Amino acid sequence: VLWGRNLKKGDDPRRVLSRLQKMMDDQDAEMQGQFAGKQNKLLDLRTWLGERPVMGEGVL
Repeated sequence: VLWGRNLKKGDDPRRVLSRLQKMMDDQDAEMQGQFAGKQNKLLDLRTWLGERPVMGEGVL
């Protein structure tokens, strides 16, 4: 678990929480970046086939 590693004596719990949130956001962004390429190919194919992609579709 991330808690123990990120806690230092005298740390403000809110700062720790925001740091954890940022780390998780960074990981999410990285994973989404990897899927984005595949998603774009799918959307290109659908557009080529004449389908209108619906907002939010194609997200894993």
